[in-house]
Amino acid sequence: MIEKKSSGITEKKYWDSLYGNDSDGKTITSQYKTDYKQLCDKLIMDKIIEFYSGDNFLEVGAGNSDWMIRVCKEFSPSYCAGLDYSEQGCELLKNKAKKNNVKIDVINADIFSPPTETLNKFDFIMSYGVVEHFKDLPNVLKTISRFSKANGLMFTLIPNMSGVIGSLTRLLDEDIYNIHVPHDLASFEKGHHDAGLDIVWKGYLGSSNFGVLSSCFQEQKGIKYFLYKQLTRVSKVIWLFETKLGFSFKSKLFSPYILVVSRVLK
Repeated sequence: MIEKKSSGITEKKYWDSLYGNDSDGKTITSQYKTDYKQLCDKLIMDKIIEFYSGDNFLEVGAGNSDWMIRVCKEFSPSYCAGLDYSEQGCELLKNKAKKNNVKIDVINADIFSPPTETLNKFDFIMSYGVVEHFKDLPNVLKTISRFSKANGLMFTLIPNMSGVIGSLTRLLDEDIYNIHVPHDLASFEKGHHDAGLDIVWKGYLGSSNFGVLSSCFQEQKGIKYFLYKQLTRVSKVIWLFETKLGFSFKSKLFSPYILVVSRVLK
């Protein structure tokens, strides 16, 4: 049974404030395919390419998303929609789509009370850093699965807050840490099983990415920010070696992301 009331940890004003501080309309390129400094983006996109299927694509939590633009350019889906409950996020996504000459139906709505015409519609559904903000993981996954056609795929990516990234987030900004549920792969997998989803692929992704800690800083100053910048340089050195080796390491402790690809059985 789907609970209509959100069990989310974050409030709408938090996301509005983030989008309000962001720029709009930047051009999204395919530089991540060749630039070692964007290795994590390449790893994510490689997984999308591996599992993408069908012709209707939806991103949940799509405010100001670069990923929507990338998917539209890579696959040219017949219908592409981005759903977000932040008005600011939706406006930024519209501007970005226009700048990049891609057609996206931007939907400003809550996933718990979406337009009925969006249900049972999509072949491939992606969410990036959304579901870990809800205490009841199976419920929010079931909610998102309502957008899917029978046998559609869900691509669900979250930050690995159970590892080093989570520990550093708590140290740098405990308020940011507290708006996440710190899943590891086992608990994330269990949430999908409990939601009735059939897991197609699961795992940690990437060797490290201390850039994930950027959400801890509203201002670019101070000793903590200096340490954060040095950590991001460590990640880039690691990515350079991985690019040269043609292999990316992953671990429960240091990997920045957890990914589950699942099939919606109806």
